[in-house]
Amino acid sequence: MNQILTLEGDSNWVGSGPSTNGSDGVNLSSASAAATALIAVDAAIVTQNSYRAKLGYKMNRLESASDVLGIQSEHLIVAESRISNVEVALETTRMITSLVVAEASVAILAQANVMPQMALRLLLHMYL
Repeated sequence: MNQILTLEGDSNWVGSGPSTNGSDGVNLSSASAAATALIAVDAAIVTQNSYRAKLGYKMNRLESASDVLGIQSEHLIVAESRISNVEVALETTRMITSLVVAEASVAILAQANVMPQMALRLLLHMYL
């Protein structure tokens, strides 16, 4: 938006390079023309300020949305971690349960193997 203003000869016109508002220059040949030009410049400034305000508003909304998305992303990561921790705890519990059942089974088998031997000893002691 930076434009270089140049005087075009002695005609009291100020050129502004490629026009961004549809005008080809500003006529400064009389006080009323200069006043009209000043009104046009003021209107262009008001329009530009309006565009800047709208752009600032939209930028603020985008930044807020970005912040919200960042927070939601962090919450999802925390939730995923908690779910993973629960799954690990559940599998650990299942493994320990299986180990306890296996050890109990081994103990029961050991007792079952001892019982016939004890009965045999009793019988042997009775008849000897």
